[in-house]
Amino acid sequence: MHPEYTLASETRRRLLAGVAAECFDEFATWLWDRHYRPRTIERTIQSLAAWTDWITESGHAERDLVEKLAACVAAVRSRPQRKYQFGPNRETIGAARQYLRFLSDTGRGPIEAHNVAAEVPSLLLEFSAWLREHHGVTPATVTAYRPVVSEMIEELGKAPEAYTTGNIRDFALRRACRHGSATAKMTCTAVRAYLRFLGATQRIQPGMEKALPPVAAWSNPTVPRHLSTADLERLLSSVPHSGNGLRNRAILLILGRLGLRAGDVVNLRLVDIDFRAGSLAVTGKGRRRELLPLPQDVGDALLAYMRDERPRLAIPQLFLTFSPPPRPMSTQSLSGVVRRALDQANISAPTRGCHLLRHSAATSMLRSGATLAGVGAVLRHRRPGTTVKYAKADDLRLVAVAQPWPGVAPC
Repeated sequence: MHPEYTLASETRRRLLAGVAAECFDEFATWLWDRHYRPRTIERTIQSLAAWTDWITESGHAERDLVEKLAACVAAVRSRPQRKYQFGPNRETIGAARQYLRFLSDTGRGPIEAHNVAAEVPSLLLEFSAWLREHHGVTPATVTAYRPVVSEMIEELGKAPEAYTTGNIRDFALRRACRHGSATAKMTCTAVRAYLRFLGATQRIQPGMEKALPPVAAWSNPTVPRHLSTADLERLLSSVPHSGNGLRNRAILLILGRLGLRAGDVVNLRLVDIDFRAGSLAVTGKGRRRELLPLPQDVGDALLAYMRDERPRLAIPQLFLTFSPPPRPMSTQSLSGVVRRALDQANISAPTRGCHLLRHSAATSMLRSGATLAGVGAVLRHRRPGTTVKYAKADDLRLVAVAQPWPGVAPC
């Protein structure tokens, strides 16, 4: 047990009476070695004690640990979530999963299922593997498709031969009605990919994906939601240049100056930065790898973060989390950085995600005199038509070319 780690005598007594009696102290040391703070370790051990108490009280002591965790997950999900309720909760499940991972890492048991959840249908697993092997899609695409296909399997059944064009369309329509046009399009794309997989593996008649028509939507119907140039600069200057703000400042500058997507930023690696050449290698959609110029302020922010704040760990990704154990950031945590920065700068924004800064960077470049072709090159658009939507946000140039309404005197 690490000297900075303390545990109440009552919690220790509960642990000694449960299934984790033999090695909960080694579990605490394992957490410490992965850079967890003492207070976090204490809360994790307390939650572990709650799990061992539940095992004893619920009569699951004769099952193996994976089955015990699965039963606990089912129990937590089956009851309404209330604040300050007794019994196991999400923290309890998280601590139990960490404990199983510890047992697996230290060779104390052949436990592989430390991420116990609902049983994943075998068709869904096979579909995910088929996407990666035969279509070369990115893990983000697989992650986006899986909830749609999982819901489809749950509603229409695990027997593909029972699928008809009618129930496929009904499912897609029901799911699309709950969301906006973008999610509706993604739903239909995922369903078509799944039907194509079923046809390729001879589970259904090939070509059944053509029964699902595309979602009707206007192209670029609205003005891109963005920050004004003044608000963008105020946002970028609001993050501290020292302390824990170095990472967040570097992230915001990359988003606001280069207009990268959230997925581009979380996939950046240390080897992608060339300070001597002043360039940044970005692997975006379609696995296309392109070089972008590295502005001076972005390069300075990256250098300060890498030198003074980033943990010296053998992790290839550039941006890591602050919470232990250090690991690559996700797109959700990146959006959290943007939201907190907007709150800190007291900026009222039309949206609060990473794409807000991509739109703001493009609009700022146009208003500074850049051409649409130049903006498209920085944003790495494949088609010029994708960049045209930003012309609607350039109010100053639009005013200069606007024609008076016929038959009415101009204001």
